[in-house]
Amino acid sequence: MRRLASFFARYGRSDDYTPLAPDPEVDYASVIVIAADDVEPQIAAPHHVDNVAHAGKYAGMPLDQVCIESCTIRRIEDLRIAACMLDGRKAAAGTRLVVYPASRSVLLQAIS
Repeated sequence: MRRLASFFARYGRSDDYTPLAPDPEVDYASVIVIAADDVEPQIAAPHHVDNVAHAGKYAGMPLDQVCIESCTIRRIEDLRIAACMLDGRKAAAGTRLVVYPASRSVLLQAIS
């Protein structure tokens, strides 16, 4: 919650931040735990962003464009992870690789 409070403060909106938390004695009907290692990577296929399938379905298929977009690059740390994964690599001939940071702040950090 401190990160969220500092985000609001950075943009002069400290008064707009109200921390939220469940009551300490709350009873949940159920708890769902998902092991990230068990989640297969997903890919959004043409022509709609909600046309999602397991990435393996498209293994070996040539790509015209690869987008690393805002919801995945919402923090500079996320962009740095993507950069490390791509370090020393180039997009295949005929493939366009674009990165869309989530905010101007992340874009400016990346440029500097």
